[in-house]
Amino acid sequence: MSFAGRRAAVLAFVALAARGTGQEPPHRLPGIETSRVVLEARVSDPRGRPLPGLGPADFRLEVDGREVPVESAVWVAERGRETDRPSLGPSRGSDPSGSALPGGADPSGTVVLLFQKDFEGSRLRGLLRALGQAKELLSPLTPRDRVAVLTFDSHLRLHLDFTSDLAAVRRTIDESVLLRWPGPVDAGEPPSLAAHLDRMEARQAASPEQALLALGRALEGIPGTKTILLFGYGLGQLRGGTVVLDHDYGAARRALEEARAAVFCLDVTEADWHSLEVGLQQVAEDTGGQYFKVHENAGAALARVAAALSGHYVLAFERPEGRRGEHRVRLALDGRRGTVLTRSRYVD
Repeated sequence: MSFAGRRAAVLAFVALAARGTGQEPPHRLPGIETSRVVLEARVSDPRGRPLPGLGPADFRLEVDGREVPVESAVWVAERGRETDRPSLGPSRGSDPSGSALPGGADPSGTVVLLFQKDFEGSRLRGLLRALGQAKELLSPLTPRDRVAVLTFDSHLRLHLDFTSDLAAVRRTIDESVLLRWPGPVDAGEPPSLAAHLDRMEARQAASPEQALLALGRALEGIPGTKTILLFGYGLGQLRGGTVVLDHDYGAARRALEEARAAVFCLDVTEADWHSLEVGLQQVAEDTGGQYFKVHENAGAALARVAAALSGHYVLAFERPEGRRGEHRVRLALDGRRGTVLTRSRYVD
């Protein structure tokens, strides 16, 4: 195949992933052998602002410690506004038409608000602040975005299915999250979290890790990338001076990876440091999200989360030769400063 033909094939793969058509990500197409791997990545400059307009040469990728060239990099805006879709020239690894998404696809953001509830003093104060912070993060969203609301205490509870009605989201945050135990939520129009969430599994989720497992499995059935905003106080348990994650964490991580869901953890605990923050940091790192202490500088933390919600890159590279299975990934910018967030591994 000529270089032009090979490049076109890669771009077609990336376009399929970026559109969120409901098919599996290209590295997991069922029954089809593929030599391409696709990663989603969020990139920000040193001030926390998104960095659209990058191309393959702007990234340095390592798989299992070996450098692998990035073949294509396409920016996908997660806002519904046309003005949020910056153009990428063909020489930067975009579609030859110069559009960020071939064919003029107009993606929407898929956002999950997950509140970890505890009425212990400092955690309750942090949760009360988190309710207002969550509403602040709704401000940049548009009616083309979809938001769902859940809580976890002793069970995972769905309060509101994915909706574009941001006023309904705000009402749910104000009226339901803190004190109500919601009844069964009927499945709405696609994308519907209620249609995919196993109610028994959610009811039996006795740890935050099990709640993330149930949520990840539900999100696998919904196309496209997702962002989970976890307002919480920690994952794991302190045993003998060491934080140990629940035995279901590995399965939760894999489910979130398969769902293409990045977890941004906003730590509500009023402390400079606490043991259970380690678990929040771990899930954020593993899924391509980020960890923040919102009590220290809430404004800066919320600004960085809002920037991350504005869009992401879809990167494609050729699968390195060698063993199949789980592979560690390291992704950074090459020749410029900034932060790159992506999941820490993939499975082929």
